[in-house]
Amino acid sequence: MKLFKQSKKEDYLVVYVGDSLCRAHHLKPQDGSISQLGFTQFNYENILDLTQQFESWCKNQSVKGLLCRWVLSRDLYQTLQITPPKVTEKELQDAIKWQVKDLIEFPLNEVLVSHYQPKQVESQTSQITAVVVKKQLVETLIESANKIGLEMDSIEIEELSLGHALLDHLDSNKIKGFIGEDSTGLTFSFFNGSELAFSRYKKGYFLPSQAAEEFTLEGENNEQEDAFLLETQRTLDYVVSQVFRRPVEQILLQQTSGNSSKLAQLVKQITEIEVALVKPQITQQYQEFEPPSLVEIGCALRQDGQ
Repeated sequence: MKLFKQSKKEDYLVVYVGDSLCRAHHLKPQDGSISQLGFTQFNYENILDLTQQFESWCKNQSVKGLLCRWVLSRDLYQTLQITPPKVTEKELQDAIKWQVKDLIEFPLNEVLVSHYQPKQVESQTSQITAVVVKKQLVETLIESANKIGLEMDSIEIEELSLGHALLDHLDSNKIKGFIGEDSTGLTFSFFNGSELAFSRYKKGYFLPSQAAEEFTLEGENNEQEDAFLLETQRTLDYVVSQVFRRPVEQILLQQTSGNSSKLAQLVKQITEIEVALVKPQITQQYQEFEPPSLVEIGCALRQDGQ
């Protein structure tokens, strides 16, 4: 789902916007990897502060004329699973707005409503995911990019951008899951082939961060590990019984440290599913830059038409 889209160039300015954090990357996809040419990160108090700091950084960089892709964190949009209204394709977008109006906290004239279609399986009732975001936020981001001289390309959502970073790990006709984290919680995404079928987010829960030798099924687990294992098992039970009605064939686990391989072994033990570690593939020319996340990589790798 893209709220705004234009053309295609080689370099991108990918800007991740969280509830109070902004990260901007100058990225260049090439030869199966991505080069990171520029980076900034800052906290902001409100949307005006966000755009002022972003514009100040851009003026000191060689970014004028680049394509700009914004990706919104889950804190900045709401998703709702709904049965699509029985209307024509031309009438669908407007009908969705009225269908969700009593489920959102803002008046309809203050929000933009879009949607995407999760990859269904034959046994599922057809559903769509409505995406609601504040209109003022979208309009301000577009205005800021235009003011700097960037070529506005898209405003995307976190759960869909992730899949483009995982394409090399996804296979047609196979069910695979991804377990990772962002700055505020755990992310569970499940793919039917190369398309997103189900997404779950658990705020306040994170990947365990124990020393490698401490990951074990024996003895007492710490609170963080217990919570992670419980949420992982609950999520798997739900997607197997309610979403796919068939086993998940592989779990892709976000690699966060040298201890991740031990965590992968633990996840394999409790789920009896093959586990593979994944991390962003990035060529860093400047070691002081923080590397982009998988979501930010995915935003850069998306091709037109996806």
